[in-house]
Amino acid sequence: MSVIPLPTTRRTVALVVAVDAFLDRFRDDPGTRAAYTQTLRRLRETAGDQVPVAALTPEIYEQTMARWDSGAANTWNKHLSALTSFTACCHRQDWLTTDPGRRLERRKVTRTRDKAVPPASTGCSPTTATRCATGALANAMGGPARVVRPSGRAGGRRGERAAGPAGPPGSGSRPSPRPGRKPGCRSGAAGPTVAGRRTGRTPSR
Repeated sequence: MSVIPLPTTRRTVALVVAVDAFLDRFRDDPGTRAAYTQTLRRLRETAGDQVPVAALTPEIYEQTMARWDSGAANTWNKHLSALTSFTACCHRQDWLTTDPGRRLERRKVTRTRDKAVPPASTGCSPTTATRCATGALANAMGGPARVVRPSGRAGGRRGERAAGPAGPPGSGSRPSPRPGRKPGCRSGAAGPTVAGRRTGRTPSR
């Protein structure tokens, strides 16, 4: 028993005809059409407009993609997706039976993120960041600074002091003398004293 092969509908189609038919599908999507046009124009320049679609080889696809070999991964993947879509369309139309892009692979995209300055660069750990900031303020103002904790009231709590340079030792614990008095004088009637005590009378001469 002999087997007679049936005639096929496969026909030779020039690359320029296949590209035009493929891009016509995106006439209502100008953005996608423009992106695919850029890639397929490069394919036509590499292979030639009149080359049959069935004659496309992995080498032709590799030469086409060499244009963006040194570009970013996103750029490479975009153009490779355009070639993959065109190849799939040719397969559906029986213009192509092989996969010229089988050697090409998508590239991994490295996601870049904004990196904050690590605490080690400032010499402070996260738990001592406030303390370091307070010390920097003190150095700028010429003396140690006191941290004021908010109390929720306008005047703050008793005993709290505002941040600022500290004076000489002991200056913060004594009140300033009143005008007209010498430091160390006691209030009250002045009179002669014996051994630091007032006697109330004038000593005889």
